[in-house]
Amino acid sequence: MVDIEKYTSFSTRTSLGIASINAAINNPFGLGFWGYYSQGKIYILQALEFTKSNTREIETIVRTGVNYSFKTGLADALVIGGIPIVFYFLYKIKNMFTLCDNYYLKLSILFSTISLSTYVSFVGLYVITLPFIFALQKIKFGDNQ
Repeated sequence: MVDIEKYTSFSTRTSLGIASINAAINNPFGLGFWGYYSQGKIYILQALEFTKSNTREIETIVRTGVNYSFKTGLADALVIGGIPIVFYFLYKIKNMFTLCDNYYLKLSILFSTISLSTYVSFVGLYVITLPFIFALQKIKFGDNQ
């Protein structure tokens, strides 16, 4: 299947990332779950005017609602919870990263953070949070577990 048909292309992610930043600028405390779909569409359409990217793909998402999301975990958090939730998320990750002394866990936390910021949505959150769970267990219980 072609990348554009799966709604995962780079132009889609870029446009939706710009839309999430625009939503956060206009609504610093987020749109919440109620405004995620209704108000989010407005910011997506505004981002189309700015990016001049593949509009067919994004117009299909907005018109039909199929595969509607902002495509990354960070962008979803920015739209739903606003800037405070992103700062909290980054604070917790930094705290975990500094308290963990295992380099493999640090590398997996770093990879998970980068992937949640760029290409992994919160839909797959149960898989991407495994390194965070292992790091928290290691910090809390030490090497005994």
